[in-house]
Amino acid sequence: VFHGLDATLHRVYVEVPKGFAEPSSVDIHGGDADLRLVVPRPTDVVVSVVDPAGRPVVGAVLTRRAGAHGAAPASTDEAGHATLTSVSPEVRLSLRLSPPADRPDLREIDEVSWRRGDPPIVLPGAASLGGVVVDEAGTPVRDAEVTVIDAEQKPHSTRSEDGGRFTFLRLPLGPSQVFAMQEERPRTASRRLRAPAGAGDVRLVLTRGATLRVRVEGRPGPLEDEEVVLHSADGVPADATADLDARGIATFEGLDPHASYSLHFSVEEPRRLVALARDVRGDAGEVVLQLESLGTL
Repeated sequence: VFHGLDATLHRVYVEVPKGFAEPSSVDIHGGDADLRLVVPRPTDVVVSVVDPAGRPVVGAVLTRRAGAHGAAPASTDEAGHATLTSVSPEVRLSLRLSPPADRPDLREIDEVSWRRGDPPIVLPGAASLGGVVVDEAGTPVRDAEVTVIDAEQKPHSTRSEDGGRFTFLRLPLGPSQVFAMQEERPRTASRRLRAPAGAGDVRLVLTRGATLRVRVEGRPGPLEDEEVVLHSADGVPADATADLDARGIATFEGLDPHASYSLHFSVEEPRRLVALARDVRGDAGEVVLQLESLGTL
């Protein structure tokens, strides 16, 4: 019996003794009576995992994300079946699925909802992307930072290895954008290239690129060591910051001269001031950001 509940919606959970499975939560309102909760005996359930072609996936690992404290992961057998033990037959499970190491053509599912009787879980297809980073003379560059923005607009980064080679595995299917940067002075960067899924011969050429000076005006007092933020949807780098010097100038190096960038700067004291600039080309040379007060709405 619960006392003192108002008439709003409440969610009831049951902590079960050993040997029973946890039932689904139930929503009630204050004043409800004769609520009946059935605590089921646990059972084993079989989950089927297939690839996009419908073939069984052997060696996929299933992990219960919630509601099964201490439950061991389960792996799929030759038929693509994994057995989960001590499961409530009525509860919908939250699962994480990891493909086997020998199937780089498949991607992980971070979370999927499943209950007994559902169809097989399909692991999504994946693509690889690889290539080489070189300097302007064609010499391979080791330890350059290589970034891929995948078909789902998620970034992935790695470092080029011996011979300038780089490889990305388990990317979403679809075209990606890829670029490289080398932070050593003078800073160098490649163009941002569009690469199809599965491309293995992408060639990223590091060049010194363009230098952009950003002058901030409109605030009394020193601006030294404050940061200007740069972003680009089609250039390299995609995101960067640079500190203002004693003259109120921030310098960005290694920009793509043909790309468009946006710039942002703000200060909070003694009052909030903001400066913005959009569609600034990498080869603009110098641009002025004028600090202004924000309006009110």
